[in-house]
Amino acid sequence: IGISAVFNSFAAYVPYILSYMRLWDQSVTYSDIGLLVALNNVAFNTLSWFSGLLIKMIGIKQTAVMANILLSFSTAICYYALRDYWALVFATSLLSFCAGVIQATVIVVCVEWGKTYKGMAIGLITFSESFGATLFSILGTAIINPHNIAVKEDGYFDDPDLLRMVPVFFFGL
Repeated sequence: IGISAVFNSFAAYVPYILSYMRLWDQSVTYSDIGLLVALNNVAFNTLSWFSGLLIKMIGIKQTAVMANILLSFSTAICYYALRDYWALVFATSLLSFCAGVIQATVIVVCVEWGKTYKGMAIGLITFSESFGATLFSILGTAIINPHNIAVKEDGYFDDPDLLRMVPVFFFGL
């Protein structure tokens, strides 16, 4: 649930991420973050097929271990990259790519285990992704914005306590 929840709930954190980034660069806008979200979707959806090649080349366990290590690394980079737009693009794209590889690896394992119930196995994976993203969005918002502070009229947050929690949240991932 966790890996897909991170990816599928990313858009819920865009206002927080953008407001935090604007502490250092006022020129960053929602249009820039739109590009970031689009690149994450490309990395997740178009590069997931790469896991099939990796599984054939190095094996399923090695693929899963490698993707998890890179996923942890990319999440840690996000913590430090929140001040620089292009560093964040790189870190979140790497995170999305790793999440796609892990998701595809999980599907391969589930199909192998449940040869008789392939549809149910993939249905449970799909359910857990959606349910996990819902829970993760709520949990992330509760951590970053526990007092439900509204955005200013310009669409950005300026509360220092809220903005301080953005990198803490990424560090906790």
